[in-house]
Amino acid sequence: MKKSLIGLLSIPIVQVTVFLVSVALVTTGGYVIYDEYIKNDNKPIIEESNDDKLAEGQFEIKINAYPRFNNGTSIGTLGIENKLVNRYDMIVQIYLNNTLIYESPLLKPGQKIVNDKLKKSLTKGSYEAIAYFNAYDSDGNEKGKSGAQIIILVDN
Repeated sequence: MKKSLIGLLSIPIVQVTVFLVSVALVTTGGYVIYDEYIKNDNKPIIEESNDDKLAEGQFEIKINAYPRFNNGTSIGTLGIENKLVNRYDMIVQIYLNNTLIYESPLLKPGQKIVNDKLKKSLTKGSYEAIAYFNAYDSDGNEKGKSGAQIIILVDN
């Protein structure tokens, strides 16, 4: 049986947009902070299509809903990001049963932490936790707080 060329052409084409990660990495402890885009001669190589920031008092949060750790002391897949559209710096704190088990460094808009260690060792299992994003203006004044429930997975 012959396959129709028209049937093959009707497959939808997905446009893939690739954003470069900054060459400038800040490394301290177990985390790496990435900048959203690379600058060359003070001009972005890749420019955002919309440079607008969110309105005063608003911010977007992003975190891996199921961060995974090989064991209780290993680096895991946190996937924390202070979105480029935000106007505030962020510090992310993760609490398990009202106990602080993680705190990020200050993240400027466009920065993210892909992987990091927890402050407290956990045994094998899954843990319901809350990640709080604390927003600060450029003077260090707290501007708001938002939380997201996550499930931490520890394999061994």
